[in-house]
Amino acid sequence: MKNSKNDLIQALKDNWLILVGIIIVMVLASFIALVSENSNTFGDSFGWVNALFSGLAFFGLIVTLQMQREELKQNTEALDLQAKELEATRGEIEKQSDEFKTQSLLIEQQGQLLDKQIRIEQKRDAENLIFRTLEMFQKAREEVKYNILSSTPITGARAFEYHRFLPTYLEETGRDDFGGSINAPVDTNSDSTFEQYINEEAHRFRADAKPYFNQLRNLYKTLDQKSELSLEYKLQLSNIIRDSFTQHEIAANLLNAISHDGRGMRRYFAYYDLGFYLSGSVKNDHYRAVEYYNAHKEEWLNS
Repeated sequence: MKNSKNDLIQALKDNWLILVGIIIVMVLASFIALVSENSNTFGDSFGWVNALFSGLAFFGLIVTLQMQREELKQNTEALDLQAKELEATRGEIEKQSDEFKTQSLLIEQQGQLLDKQIRIEQKRDAENLIFRTLEMFQKAREEVKYNILSSTPITGARAFEYHRFLPTYLEETGRDDFGGSINAPVDTNSDSTFEQYINEEAHRFRADAKPYFNQLRNLYKTLDQKSELSLEYKLQLSNIIRDSFTQHEIAANLLNAISHDGRGMRRYFAYYDLGFYLSGSVKNDHYRAVEYYNAHKEEWLNS
């Protein structure tokens, strides 16, 4: 209401000359008509009044049009201002959207770097644990010994070379070529008989080698359970461990895995296929154990 009153006042200010001009013209016209010879009647003497009101009405029309024009101008300016504000707001939103995308990308990259760092640390921790277990295994390996009557005990990896109880087994079953190439198994030897013999011999040998066999099983168990390490990397570590074995040592681990006491090593022995690396005379000396391993490998993998 206040704005409308202000607009009216402003319109009167802007059009006062028109208003004054219309009044003057109407007054003059009325005066002329009053004194005119054609003004014979009393009613005609009020014609100037009608002219005055007509002029005022015309002026009011002009003022109204002027006010509407000003209002339309103000509305147009307001719409232009709103459009500019909307454009500025859209620009700000687009800017914020770009900033949000940039922040999201940075957060994603930081998350990837963090995940990578965590994986590296987990891999490092797994490696440290494996190498600590390997050190414990190597220490247990150095303490393995084979007692010889009237002689100093043989210790370390060489002890496995002297513990050749499988050729003794062949001797006791009537074989006389255990020192050379063995082409066929003894047909009277069943798996149960072989297992019984291995259990007896391995039990005697484990008295001095038990810590070694236990540490080796723990080493492969630790390697197997570390999900942070890829299969390829586990195989590489297994190859490093295996390369440190002598042929007689691999044979001793095979015999231990066959025995009841060493059954916990069977899956790891088969999974990393340690028996594959037996060769030469040692493989020939332990042909029966190799045959047994090949026949039961799938069973060991699922044990």
